[in-house]
Amino acid sequence: MHFQPVFFETLADAQQAADRLAALPGTARRLLAEAVEHQELVRTRLSLAAQSLEEAGFLRVLDRSDLSGPRMLLYPTLAGEEALECLEAGLHCKPPV
Repeated sequence: MHFQPVFFETLADAQQAADRLAALPGTARRLLAEAVEHQELVRTRLSLAAQSLEEAGFLRVLDRSDLSGPRMLLYPTLAGEEALECLEAGLHCKPPV
């Protein structure tokens, strides 16, 4: 599979992002995959997985809460999409054995 990064300047940068994504819990990776698939997710509260993805720059969170209740919109960033694509393509660096 040929992977050409758009957000990251080099393939090495994309691989480093994929490594950071791989270090996150599986729940975070699944949430990012779901956000990439749907391009927008709506949640009533922000999970730890979403927080970790936001801190890593892989997910953008907008608080759209109002009088009717809490409402969080989750959007994948291009960095998150490329890190996930790189990870799924098996291009991330393997940890030393």
